[in-house]
Amino acid sequence: MTHNLGPATRDFRRGEFLVVLLLAFGLSIGSSLILFASNPANPGGGAQFDDRGLWSTVIFELLLAPFIVQILRHGGWRWSDFHFNYSNRGTLEGLGLAAFVMVADFVILSAFLGRAESTGMSGSWAPIIAVSVVNPLFEEFLVCAYVIEALRKRFGIATAVNVSIALRLSYHLYQGPIAFVSLAVTGVAFTFVYLRTGRLWPVIFAHFWLDLLPLSGAFLY
Repeated sequence: MTHNLGPATRDFRRGEFLVVLLLAFGLSIGSSLILFASNPANPGGGAQFDDRGLWSTVIFELLLAPFIVQILRHGGWRWSDFHFNYSNRGTLEGLGLAAFVMVADFVILSAFLGRAESTGMSGSWAPIIAVSVVNPLFEEFLVCAYVIEALRKRFGIATAVNVSIALRLSYHLYQGPIAFVSLAVTGVAFTFVYLRTGRLWPVIFAHFWLDLLPLSGAFLY
């Protein structure tokens, strides 16, 4: 699997890896699994993203972030290890990635449901914007960059990519089987862009729009 991330430099540390992922996503994965097991056909029951839920996500991620940063700093992680690499070209690549995923979502929902659906806006603008900024940063630094960089030296890039995509899917199970297909496409697209560009910024910027537009009712959910 070709990529432009450069040589792998991070040694895999099992304890660090498990602690970081359990802190960041353990609760979300557990909740998703419980909801999925209780009603596999519609586990989320049409989950609504209201002000309380959105602010809870923002606060949860902001509170956890300093602890995770300290764990990573203790493990010797540097900013450059995450390949953030902001650029104007990366911004355009992020817009293109977001557009691709939105079209793919439209096709998938139309194929499975015979129509596209919109969430409608159940939250206010302040929490919608806040979660659209915080959540992409939190998730992509960890799910995309951290997981792949932590695993690829020891296990190879293919395994690292598969684990990253599987993790992304695991805490979204609550959205149901149709969303699962859509998120699989999103995970593959995000990872492909990260590998081919060697930059995390396009993925973060795309994720921003893919949170903002559905939550505001402007596009599909």
